[in-house]
Amino acid sequence: MPPKRKRGGPRGKKGKQKPFVDPDEGYRRALDERYYLPKHTRADINQSYLRKILFAVRSFTLAQPPLEPETLALREEAVEGEIATCVPLQVLPLIVRALGLNLSEEQMRQLAWIVLYHGEWPQQQVPELDAGTVVSSQGASPQDAEAGTETHVKVKLEDMLGNPLDETVTLAARQGKQLMVDRGKLEAVLLDIMHTGLLVFDPARSMQGEAAGPAHERVVSVVDRVNPEVVDNVFDAFWTSSLRHRCKDGVRYIYVNDLERLVAATNEAAEHGELPLTPEELRSFLFFVNETGS
Repeated sequence: MPPKRKRGGPRGKKGKQKPFVDPDEGYRRALDERYYLPKHTRADINQSYLRKILFAVRSFTLAQPPLEPETLALREEAVEGEIATCVPLQVLPLIVRALGLNLSEEQMRQLAWIVLYHGEWPQQQVPELDAGTVVSSQGASPQDAEAGTETHVKVKLEDMLGNPLDETVTLAARQGKQLMVDRGKLEAVLLDIMHTGLLVFDPARSMQGEAAGPAHERVVSVVDRVNPEVVDNVFDAFWTSSLRHRCKDGVRYIYVNDLERLVAATNEAAEHGELPLTPEELRSFLFFVNETGS
């Protein structure tokens, strides 16, 4: 009797997916080994960064005019509910720069794609536009009418990376819709940037199941940061030159009118001031100083 053949593996079952290997894991490990921080210190740093992120989000969503004392509590509750999971994409650059992060235009588009909210969002009213850009209901095609009833704008990767961010937001607004940012993703990505100073753009991990083309490969770029001391010094100079307002809890603030007046005065002084030396004038000046000193 011939020996029985061994049966092959079970049919119809796919092999296990390989776990994702972060190419930057070695770099992160090297940072941990070189700049070791105790666990409680890291937790404190995380909380400090998260507080800054929360403050930036609230500043450009909740603390926006009009702020009426009578309805402030109700408005705060309503806005807090709106931004619990999503934040308007149009305020993303403001939030990022409020944290002292100077992203380039390309980096800002990459960040917008990473944190873009891909779910459904209620439709807004179409704003009034120029006569040349409005499509009348009589001349609209059935496809346009069907697209107008959707509550979600489907943005492709090529459109997000190939156009300025403000144009992408404006195009969605003309369709009566609003692009949103996933707040959970936003906080996680910003926290990682503040820790490492790097923006990791990996389309393969953020394509929502789609395959990333060869033109959009994984890119890791350094994020330019602002020195917090410079920002504090600029605020101190503006606040000292204004009426030096303070809240009851001691928080300093500047009225918008005072800030506009100070900026206008600074620009006017710069226009009437002396221009900096040209390279030729600077060389002549240094040559004169050198000859005089000898």
